[in-house]
This record gives sequence, C-alpha cells and structure tokens, in this order.
Amino acid sequence: MKKLFLTAIFIFPLFSSSQIPAPPQQRPIALVGGKIYTITKGIIENGIVIFENGKIKAVGKDIKIPENAEIINIQGKNVYPGLIDASSLIGLVEISTIKVTQDIREAGEFNPNIKPEVAINMESEIIPVTRANGVLISLVVPQGGIISGSSALIELDGWTWEDALLKAPVGIHLFWPSLKPFSYYFEVLPKKSKEELEKEYKDKILKIKKFFEESKAYLKLKESGKFYKKDE
Repeated sequence: MKKLFLTAIFIFPLFSSSQIPAPPQQRPIALVGGKIYTITKGIIENGIVIFENGKIKAVGKDIKIPENAEIINIQGKNVYPGLIDASSLIGLVEISTIKVTQDIREAGEFNPNIKPEVAINMESEIIPVTRANGVLISLVVPQGGIISGSSALIELDGWTWEDALLKAPVGIHLFWPSLKPFSYYFEVLPKKSKEELEKEYKDKILKIKKFFEESKAYLKLKESGKFYKKDE
C-alpha cells in the first residue's frame, strides 16, 4: 500500500497543469527576431513586439525598444495574434459524457437572468490546453431552453472568474425553435411524429411572442412609475 501511495504522489504532478495566471507586468517586454503574422500589415520578418502594462504597445521591424525592457530573443519562432472563440462552453463543461461536470443550462425555457460568468471554473484543465493552442479569449454562452441567458467574454488567464472577465453581459441568447430534434451530449430523445414536432414548433413560437409582449408591457409599466396589485 505504501509503494502505491508514493507512486501516486510522484505521478500526479505529471498530469497537473503547468500554466498558471500571469502576474502583473512590472516592466516592458520586447519579443525580438521572430516571424510576426499581423492582421493588417502582413508578415514581418525579424520583427519586434513590445508589451507594456499587459497590452501590445508596438509591432514592427525598426521600432525603438524601451531602455528598461526585458528582451526575449525569439529567432526562428512564429508569433500569431491570439484567437477568439466566438461561442464556447469552456469552464462550464469538463467532461462532456459526465453530467456532474456540466453546468451549461438551467431548468425552464426562459432564463434571461442567467449569468454564466459566475459558474465558470477557472481551474478547468481545458483552459490551459485551449490557451496552448492559441485561443486567448472566449465568449461563454449558456445552453438550454429558448432563452438560455446572457453571454460573458473572458480571457483565459485568471485565478477567478472576476479576474478573467472582460465584459458581461455581451448579449441575451435566443435559441430559435427547430423542427429537427436536438440533444445534448448523447442524450436519448423519444421518437416523435412529424405532426408532433410541428405542433411543438408552433407552440414555442407562440411562447416567444408572448414572452416578448409581456416583457415590453413590464418595461412600459416600470418606466411609467406606476404600480399595480395582482388580481386576487
């Protein structure tokens, strides 16, 4: 038993994430000598990228490097802009086939109040893997129902969701009904006839119309400053 326990201690660090959130930048950093792929200026051979206060300050070939900058030689390496995932479940799902590791949807069809940022697990092992593949920013979108909630824009670098959050809410997400059944992660759905699917589709359209009509009425009443008692 002791041998097995000691083996587990030594093996565990091999599988743990080596990427941790970066500390605040103390001085400028210059990446020098790499091949830089830009969005608007093409490819810059033997280029320079300067970071200051956590942001890119300059990109080019013959640019002045601050005297107090930390210079990192990247000759023979390629530098690409960070990618943005425009619709993601990162931090809300760890293992897609295990439900207890999923926190992507709430009960009910209309949940405009849902804020996914508070549920994001910044200790997810998927985050460092995603960062290593060039995705640095992600729009996290909740799922389920017709209106699933608001989305949150996060950077994949932070100890907590508050550290990682760039903007929230970004938008309210409406999943328009479809005649084609949709399931989440191998969920088995009961078979339905074409007539049943068409009826469900029409019912959902009516629910959407009613939801927005009631929302507009509520907003109008709220802006008027009037209050009313519910009929008893």
